Amino acid sequence: MKKLFFSALACLGLTLGAQAQTYTQSTTQVTTCSGNYYDSGGANGDYSSNELSLFVINPAIAGNKIRVAFSSFVTEPGYDTLFVFDGNNTTGPVLAILTGTLASAGTYTATNPTGALTFGFKSDGSLVLAGWAATISCVAPTSAPPVAAFAGNILTQVAGGSVSFFDQSTNTPTSWSWTFTGGNPATSSLQNPTNIVYNTPGCYQVSLPAINASGSNTVTTSCYINVVAAGTTIYCVPNPTSGTTDGDFINGVVLGNISNVNSGSATGPLYSFINNQFTNLNLGTSYTLQVTAGTYATDHYAAWIDYNNNGIFENPAERLGLQQSATAGQVLNFAFTPPTSAVSGYRVMRVRCAYAATAMDACTDYAFGETEDYIVNLVATGVPPVAGFTSNT
Repeated sequence: MKKLFFSALACLGLTLGAQAQTYTQSTTQVTTCSGNYYDSGGANGDYSSNELSLFVINPAIAGNKIRVAFSSFVTEPGYDTLFVFDGNNTTGPVLAILTGTLASAGTYTATNPTGALTFGFKSDGSLVLAGWAATISCVAPTSAPPVAAFAGNILTQVAGGSVSFFDQSTNTPTSWSWTFTGGNPATSSLQNPTNIVYNTPGCYQVSLPAINASGSNTVTTSCYINVVAAGTTIYCVPNPTSGTTDGDFINGVVLGNISNVNSGSATGPLYSFINNQFTNLNLGTSYTLQVTAGTYATDHYAAWIDYNNNGIFENPAERLGLQQSATAGQVLNFAFTPPTSAVSGYRVMRVRCAYAATAMDACTDYAFGETEDYIVNLVATGVPPVAGFTSNT
């Protein structure tokens, strides 16, 4: 039934703080930072047939952005449609095209300079339904400069290969000024530049200054992209013949700031590179990697870190451990210590699940299983040496 939540509150004599202003699709235009937004039928009625209407919501506070959050949405699917435009008219980018019964019609926030959102609705001449309910609010501009951060889609690449980069900065930067030492092109102002080609073997620095109206911040990572000679085999991608269909999957990986939990399924991918989170690992410090098993009870799980950054996960030197789960959903703990002999920098960590892989390696196409790659940053702790000597007299 339409907007039962608001109706129930009204029947009980309750209010949501001060009485919220109500706006409908037939309002045409409003300047506000709060209120309830409904189709032309209002809180308790249906919209009309043969509607063709525009409703523009402008922010009442200068510099703010309008945000509209839908709590219900029901229209005749394919015939009665609400369009959401980012701007104060229909020339702005289309944020959404909404039709049918939607469990979550979403939340939409303006990004254009006016801060406005425009809603266009059309209905045909037949069936009319309950329409929608939404709340209106304003979002203040960020008051803090960005905190720059980024990730690449691969950390070791063969000469002549390309890398794509993804901005992960916080506090809403509005411009970017990438520098790719050794890359072609060597600079970019895109938020997420792609196809940066590295032609010469070596280990190269990447720098990202991120800027918004409140300031800027720069992150520079030396030896971030490792380029090896053309023809070198790097980071194999296993392709198990039956995949995760019987529950042979990874359902969680936790290590430091990496927390990818409840992530597996019997219809999940066979391989994933999770590059939107990473963690620092101090050389010579002990850690525990937690891996959660899938729904098949007795699979084997293993993990590796490419300590020498050569694009190969080596057994046994780089394997963190190999264990077999006893029950579905079991949490397996892999205790390890990154060797002090490893060179600091960003490295790839691989986690694998496989059925009947008693001597698992990082590349074999086992019948069942899944592989996930992550980024870790090896950090030299800088502990001073302990002096000592011997004498022959």
